[in-house]
Amino acid sequence: MDEPTAALGVKESGMVLDLIRRIRDRGMPVVLISHDTPHVFEIADRIHVHRLGQRVAVVSPKERTMTEVVSLMTGALRLEENGELVDATGHATELPDEDAHA
Repeated sequence: MDEPTAALGVKESGMVLDLIRRIRDRGMPVVLISHDTPHVFEIADRIHVHRLGQRVAVVSPKERTMTEVVSLMTGALRLEENGELVDATGHATELPDEDAHA
């Protein structure tokens, strides 16, 4: 599904996400293409992050934060083969805990 909630309101988006969840819960695979990071984190088992037409990472929404995924999308961070996040200069980095701001 390519941006299935892009032009929808909150109620309609919720209905679409519920439908996607029901399909997924029946064991059917779902490919969701979206820039709506909260929707992606709500639905996905794994996230393929693309930048400039290339896949730059495959991550679990249980192991990575939305801030980390957005940083991978923008190129501010990259994911090393060992799973470590590094900045553009290759230095390991830690982003603030998103839960600390809630």
